[in-house]
Amino acid sequence: SPVNRVDNAYGDRNLICTCPPMSEYEEAAE
Repeated sequence: SPVNRVDNAYGDRNLICTCPPMSEYEEAAE
């Protein structure tokens, strides 16, 4: 379902954002 899909995406983003420093995450995004 769309809700579950969004929840999974949010969980993945939260995990990625909280694991490494924000500076590294921003550099990796580029």
